[in-house]
Amino acid sequence: MRHTRLMLLTVFSTLLATNALALGLGSIRTYSEVNQPFAAEVELLDVNPDELDTVKVNLASESEFRRTGSERYHFLTKLRFKPQVSPSGRPVIRITSHAPVREPYLDFVVEVEWPKGRLVKAYVVVLGLPAQANR
Repeated sequence: MRHTRLMLLTVFSTLLATNALALGLGSIRTYSEVNQPFAAEVELLDVNPDELDTVKVNLASESEFRRTGSERYHFLTKLRFKPQVSPSGRPVIRITSHAPVREPYLDFVVEVEWPKGRLVKAYVVVLGLPAQANR
């Protein structure tokens, strides 16, 4: 009986430690409209700003896109992902493109790797239409 309790306590402690070291991805915030270069941020959760150099972010592989039911269009390969500290001091992933986005929405999958794990998350972004000048 004592051996079983000790084993359960060890498993429980391991699970708690694993969760405490887990990186997370928050929601996405966009700063661009259709026909503008893409600019967005995703909040990094449970990451210290001094650990950002260990975080690697990329567009996910074709197989990850298929797994999430998304299509990996070629223009998505133009997206750039950079972990950084936002002006407000929060760790974020800055997502940008040099070329304007012509589609009204983007559907993409992000892969994040860090020394203690890997995370894949899908995002769908609806871009606003540019404001029309009064006629």
